[in-house]
Amino acid sequence: MNYTTFSEVKSYEYDKTEVITLPASKDDTRKGYITRFTFDNDWQLSIANHTAVNGGDADLFSVALMNEDGKIFTNPEDPTSTWRETKEYLTWDQVRELVTEVQHYDDCYFI
Repeated sequence: MNYTTFSEVKSYEYDKTEVITLPASKDDTRKGYITRFTFDNDWQLSIANHTAVNGGDADLFSVALMNEDGKIFTNPEDPTSTWRETKEYLTWDQVRELVTEVQHYDDCYFI
C-alpha cells in the first residue's frame, strides 16, 4: 500500500507543515504518515494516513482540527462548524474540502 505525505497541498495557504513518517520508533507498528498543517490563521489540521486508522485503508484519511497549541478542538463556538470530533473514513476529496474550509477560519487566538 502507498500512503501519502500530502505533497499536492502546495496550493493551500499555510505557514508550515510537519510530516511524521511512521514507524516513528522501534516499538511503533504503524506504517504511513501523519501530516500537520499550520495555517496563516494559526489553526492546525492533523491528517493521518497510516495502518492504524480507518482499517489501514491507504485511500482513507483521518483529520483532527487543532488550535495553535496543538490541542484537538472538538466543540467550536461557531454553531455552523462541522467539527465535533476527529473525522475518519474520509476520501482525499473530503480532506481537500476541509483544508479549504479551515484555511478561511478566523484567527484562533481566542481558543
